[in-house]
Amino acid sequence: MSLIILDVDHFKKVNDTHGHLVGDRILQLLSKRLRHNLRCQDTAFRYGGEEFVILLANTNDEEALVVARRLNRVVCEEPFSISNKLTINITISLGTACLQAEDDEQGVSLLHRADQCLLQAKTTGRNRVIAWNYLSHVPHLKVVSS
Repeated sequence: MSLIILDVDHFKKVNDTHGHLVGDRILQLLSKRLRHNLRCQDTAFRYGGEEFVILLANTNDEEALVVARRLNRVVCEEPFSISNKLTINITISLGTACLQAEDDEQGVSLLHRADQCLLQAKTTGRNRVIAWNYLSHVPHLKVVSS
């Protein structure tokens, strides 16, 4: 199992510019777009604010990376149509991690690794994917720009 955590880049600016109703509509449309680009066995949910978590069943690091890159692309390449007069372009930052044998049963350590990757994606420019990989049992971040 793998986990993706993502955050809408500069979401406060959307709310400040267009209002919270438009911001809420963006989140609804984003949720729909995410679900449309996932398998039926995957689970996407709003984690808080403008953050979403996606649980990917039966996936490894590389498969999670492929999904995260696809989601990043389908969000940034097509504007979100709010009305016939308003479309808004958004981007997302994503962090991925894969379940490891030493992870706790509640998934806290898995979520923490993915969240560290998300934080790195946001601090290094946003609109990108950063994946957590294990090579020789030494954790490191793998930066993958969109």
